[in-house]
Amino acid sequence: MMNLKSNPKNLKEIGIEGKSIIVQRKKDGNRCLIEVDEFGATMFTRKGDKMIQYPHIIDSVSESFLKVFAYINKKYGVTKYVLDGELFTNACSFNKLNGLLKKGNKTPEGLALIKTLKYHCYDVMIDAGYETRMKIINYFKSPSVHIE
Repeated sequence: MMNLKSNPKNLKEIGIEGKSIIVQRKKDGNRCLIEVDEFGATMFTRKGDKMIQYPHIIDSVSESFLKVFAYINKKYGVTKYVLDGELFTNACSFNKLNGLLKKGNKTPEGLALIKTLKYHCYDVMIDAGYETRMKIINYFKSPSVHIE
């Protein structure tokens, strides 16, 4: 991976010198795609496998989508979205989080950690420019869904 900070000449080498670029901060969490439509939301791994569903996140995404469904559909002509982001919590390490998400730990400690999970949404996967995509994902902001 290129370290642009320590080697600024790389900006020219990779063809972005003088251009506007967008950078998003990555959390140390697990990638998660959420497909949402008027019937609800479903969480998937980055490989497309259905994953354990976390109600506080699913309910928040579904509720937000339904509040603005008519407006978003009319304005952007899309009836289903796939949100791209990651599940993250400050309450434990990445390794512990990874194990928790894969195994669905039902211990009291595991259940308490699950309640601290947040979904950090970075993008919505539609064929539109960055500004339009950011407007759409901002509709999903809630205590369980963070937009960075």
